[in-house]
Amino acid sequence: MKLQNLTHAVKSTIIILSHILNSLSVKTKNYMESRNHDKNGATPKSHMSRTKLNSSKMKKHIGLFSMAIMITILIIPTSCKNKDEAVHPYTIGQSYGGGIIFYIDATWQHGLICATSDQGAMPWGCDLTLIGGTSYSIGTGLANTTAILNKCSSTANAASICDQYSVKVGDVIYDDWFLPSIDELNQIFRENIFTPNYNVNYWSSSEVSNVAMRVSNGNFELVKTASKEVTCSVRAIRAF
Repeated sequence: MKLQNLTHAVKSTIIILSHILNSLSVKTKNYMESRNHDKNGATPKSHMSRTKLNSSKMKKHIGLFSMAIMITILIIPTSCKNKDEAVHPYTIGQSYGGGIIFYIDATWQHGLICATSDQGAMPWGCDLTLIGGTSYSIGTGLANTTAILNKCSSTANAASICDQYSVKVGDVIYDDWFLPSIDELNQIFRENIFTPNYNVNYWSSSEVSNVAMRVSNGNFELVKTASKEVTCSVRAIRAF
């Protein structure tokens, strides 16, 4: 936004400057012509020739200056756009890395991607097993998933489904998916990556207790917890 404001200000300044120079050129021309008049109102031919010559030169300079202004106006937006694209190569909702970007960090070089479809619906698994140490915030889903895989003896759980998921795009296979933390899961809904069904809950990797996990259906105002034994949907994510 600041860059756009700067571009607008530069354009406005150039236009105003152009008007001022055109006005000055007219005034200068009039002054030169009046100065060359003799006392009786007659204008010597030599003076008229010089006046025409000076006027021609001035018009030429004004024409070149006007051309420079137009080129500047055309170049500024293009250069600003190219600079912006170089600094911010990724956008929310962009198809990339086997899924859809739903989060970009402050560097604009890294972020999170969610799968394009659900990986199924199932119980969370590992009921009565306390994982411990899981977090809620963005950027913790991978560590949560690793902790779950290390603690759960059974592979029939939501974290394992995400860990086993892979997708091939061209010649590249993306197989580093994990179960999102509750904040990562909610971020998917905030960015409208897919339309939430408020009757369907999605599992997160954020643990509440040995029998319950955080879930979300896209309603951010409602903090929801579900038993590990119930069936909820699973949407894997990965980092880039």
